[in-house]
Formats: sequence, C-alpha cells, structure tokens
Amino acid sequence: MHRTRPHINKKALHEYSYQFAKKTTEYYFIDHSKIYGKEILSFCDIKQVNLLIIKVLFNKWQQEAQKLRSPYFDFQQPEVQEALKLFMNTLSKHIAVSKADFQPLVEQACKDALMLLLNPYDFFKQDFDLNPQDYIDKERLKNTIKYIQFNKELLRSYAQKIEWYNQLDKTTAWRLFEEAYQLHEDSLEPVEWRIRSFSEIYLLDLNALYEPEVTPESNVFDYPSKASIFAESYASGDVYASKLIATHEQEQKTYNNQSTNTSSIDNNPELEKPTANITDKFRKSKIETIRRAISLNQKFIFINQLFGGNNLAFNEAIDRIEQCKSYEEARNLINSDYAIRFQWNYQQPEAHQFLDLVERRFTTEK
Repeated sequence: MHRTRPHINKKALHEYSYQFAKKTTEYYFIDHSKIYGKEILSFCDIKQVNLLIIKVLFNKWQQEAQKLRSPYFDFQQPEVQEALKLFMNTLSKHIAVSKADFQPLVEQACKDALMLLLNPYDFFKQDFDLNPQDYIDKERLKNTIKYIQFNKELLRSYAQKIEWYNQLDKTTAWRLFEEAYQLHEDSLEPVEWRIRSFSEIYLLDLNALYEPEVTPESNVFDYPSKASIFAESYASGDVYASKLIATHEQEQKTYNNQSTNTSSIDNNPELEKPTANITDKFRKSKIETIRRAISLNQKFIFINQLFGGNNLAFNEAIDRIEQCKSYEEARNLINSDYAIRFQWNYQQPEAHQFLDLVERRFTTEK
C-alpha cells in the first residue's frame, strides 16, 4: 500500500515563497547593486534554493539561445553553431542580475525547493510537463540531477532505469519514473529538519502548506519519517553551471572554515581573552572587508538583534567601521553610538560574533 501524497496549498506556497524572496533579496541588496554568478551559489544558507536559482537561469539562457534565429541566415551551419556555442558559453560566465529581476528568480526557486521536499512526485511531474520536447533524454536528465539536492536518490534511481535509452517518449519516461518513485517513496527525506532551515530565514508554518484531504482518513498526512541522508556532490554538466558549482565547492570549504557562526569570546568582551588554540587563531584571521565576511543569515541576525531591524542603521554602521583606522577606534564608535542607541547586551552571542568580525577586520594576522 502506497503512502498518500500530500496536496500542497498553492496559494500558501506562493505567499510564503514571495515573502521568503522579498526578505532575502532585500537583505542581500542592502550593500550590493547586482548579484553575480558565483555569488548566487552562496546567496542563502539553503543550497537547494541557490541551485534552483541557477536552474531557472539556465532555462532562461536556453530560451535566449533559441531566440537567435532568422529567416535570412542559416543558423544550422556548423561554423555558425560553433560560434553561437562559444558566444553563449562566454555570456554564461558573466551573469549579473539586479534586485528587481532577481527576486522573482528566488521566489520560483523557493517554490520549487519546497515542492521538491514536500511532494517530489508532483515536482518532477511538473518538470516533465514543462519539457517542450516530445521525449526525455539522458542528457537532459543528467542536467536536472546537477541541480537537485533534496530527495536526490529518487532521481538517481530513475536515471539508472533509463540508462540504456538514448531517448524516451514522455509516456514511457513517466512510467519508468513512477516505478522509481514506488521503490523510494518509503525512504523519502523527512521534512522537519529541512523545513527548519527555511524557518530560520522566514517563519514557515508547515501545516499551512498542506491542503485538507477529501476523505476523513487522509486528513492527517503521515509523511515518511525514516530516510538516509546522502552525501551530496554536484556532477559536472552544462557549461553554464558546472564551472560555477565546481568553483563554489572549493570556496565553500574556505567559507565554512572562516564562518563566525561558532566563534566565541569571553562573556565580558572587555576582559583579556585567553590564549587561542590553532582553530581559534584561524577563526581570528584577517578579513579584508566586514561586508564580504557576513553571510546572509548573519546579516538577518545582526540587523534584527543588534540594530532593531533597522537596515539603514546597519548599513551605516558597517560603512563607518570600515573607515576606522584601528580596532580600538571601531570599538569606541560602537560603544558610543550603536550600543547605546540600540541597547546592546554584550553578553548576547550576536554581539560577540559582530565584534569578532570587527576585530578580524583590523587584525594584522593573515
């Protein structure tokens, strides 16, 4: 007996995704005029959302390539095709998106990520239906796998089923997917810990996303609770995304090591700190700018916890601190202005983390 798939409240999903996108883009573009390719892969702390933003961009990239057609020129000539490929590959390395254009991409990526998590069956069904071709081929599937992190084993299982096909008609392709889904529906990822990541950015009421079932026995959806959490690695694929993803993997290692989320200082920041071990010394290593060192989630926390939700005050503080000549000057500025204005409690971890970043900005250690 197969589990009942949840019915997603599309209106609630749209509203949440809109608010999620609005908040994340507003915070990011406080100190950015545009977002570029590599930055998209670390836009927020939910990797699946970042990857799906790239997926949406890739689809738009393909649509733009299709527009380069004319009744007066032969675009099918090998020389033209090669030149066109080179042009599009070059263009893909120069992504630059403004806030107004980026927010709809984030909204769509958020909706897709939640659908992929809560109802992967309908997510992939929609992907099938949106495919303009009458067949599904392996190359297209491999391209899709690259962008999937939630419930990825389901898609990998499907890929194995069609390994011996060069291309499939949609009816056969979907039948094979349903077979793969039936094999994996009892081991789909539990949603609770994934949902927590969304709520840390914008509070998510999971119950609001589910529509009531028609039959009484289905009113409460029993989503699978057991699952294996698989290590993720992004496969290389189309030129548009593969280099970005490969570069991001290396940079993410450095970012994780430099993250100040786990940094700690003494309860009283005015007291002399004990001798740091090697890990602490690395975490205290110099940063070039405070802006670039603050992750999006940290920005949420600092603005809300230290600056009373005032984006402008936060932005002003960073600008003024960057202009200081020393850590002591920066600390005096904070103590005499922002700490008083927003009634900072120096015992709270957010204050510790912010001051750690300021200190690293002025340290001489590399």
